[in-house]
Amino acid sequence: MRPDYRLEHALILTMNSEREIISDGFIEITGAAISAIGPMSELKHHPEPVSVLNLHDRLVMPGLINCHTHAAMTLLRGMADDLPLDEWLRDYIWPAEAKFVTAGNVFLGTQLAIAEMFRSGTTMFADMYFFEEEVARACIDAGMRVLAGEAVVDFPSPSHATPEDAITGIVRLAEKYNGNSLVNIAFAPHSIYACRKEILERIADESSKHAIPVHIHLAETRGEVEKCFADSGLRTVPFLQTTGLLNEHLIAAHMVHVDEEEAGIAASHDVKIAHNPSSNMKLSSGWAPMELYSRIGITTGLGTDGTAANNNLNLFNEMRMTALANKLVTGDPAAMPAQRAVEMATIGGAKVLGMDDRIGSLEQGKAADLLIARLDQPHLTPLYNIWSHIVYAMHSSDVESLFINGRLVMHNHEILTMDVASVMLEATKLHKHIEALIATSLPHQIV
Repeated sequence: MRPDYRLEHALILTMNSEREIISDGFIEITGAAISAIGPMSELKHHPEPVSVLNLHDRLVMPGLINCHTHAAMTLLRGMADDLPLDEWLRDYIWPAEAKFVTAGNVFLGTQLAIAEMFRSGTTMFADMYFFEEEVARACIDAGMRVLAGEAVVDFPSPSHATPEDAITGIVRLAEKYNGNSLVNIAFAPHSIYACRKEILERIADESSKHAIPVHIHLAETRGEVEKCFADSGLRTVPFLQTTGLLNEHLIAAHMVHVDEEEAGIAASHDVKIAHNPSSNMKLSSGWAPMELYSRIGITTGLGTDGTAANNNLNLFNEMRMTALANKLVTGDPAAMPAQRAVEMATIGGAKVLGMDDRIGSLEQGKAADLLIARLDQPHLTPLYNIWSHIVYAMHSSDVESLFINGRLVMHNHEILTMDVASVMLEATKLHKHIEALIATSLPHQIV
């Protein structure tokens, strides 16, 4: 069968089980999948593709995977900064969301997020927000891959009057998108402090019954842990264990304030962790014990969190941040080596989201989710170690082209699947409207 694309003469970082690097390689893409991959010396008797991309001085690697974000919060970027999490949520974010979050605004905010993620090489993200059907629609339109997690809270949300309504709606969405090549659905209970135990238990039952993963904030702040212990006599991980949610389908975002015993409980249940280094530092939430998680074999990936907390969706920043900060907090310069940071952003993220059989590495038969980055740049010359360059030297702006599910969604820095200028214009228009809506709700005027 004639391939749709052949990428030739690239430096290929496969992220396969051997972490193979091909110095002068090719990849053929047929339909949605990688149909062939190898060194150029083995490219013989292959049918001519429809299109050839000559990639001298280019890196090809798996697309980056954002394991935790709130995409539509692009519309709240910079609204409230330099605050602790509880004050940030209670006094700013939740009142603002109560005023401005609509289906249309979520669609627009997600479009803006997708454009930003494309530009920095992200090919899949795990979302936690409201009106996730709009998130799914934006992703299908643009060709982005998503695990769409509809938020569940104990109070009326913008998209559901009750948590029970939200749970029913999530099951319906999972049925609707079952088999979709780009969209998977998740339960996203906000946290143990925003959902009563009975709701968490109901989600555990429905998750098991319908094979729907669960995405939750867990052990993000000391205050959360202290409140959980005061209310239940248990720390956060043992408490969540009593609800039935601890299993291999749970994505726990943050997991900052966890002791060794709790980490062992999480590991024994094969819980997955989405580490959000920039957000945790900016909100002064603390630092997750990543070396402990690595030592006991917990699967970890990287997340940006939402742009109201980070304030960007750039996973190159997160790779660099997790590598540098782990060295600082442990006092060990060998902690979190560059290769492990890249693994967290690619194959590790795929494992966290239960997608490693389809994405996260460049192998024959897997989906063609990959980024192409320029290496012919002053800050990347000379090249001794590609792992080091990706984590410590590369800029997101070095990403030049992007394939998702075999579709070229960005080429030579131009996004091909959406009108980015129009999206930015609409977001700019909406800014003044949002500002007016929330002016009376917040304790301080937004400037």
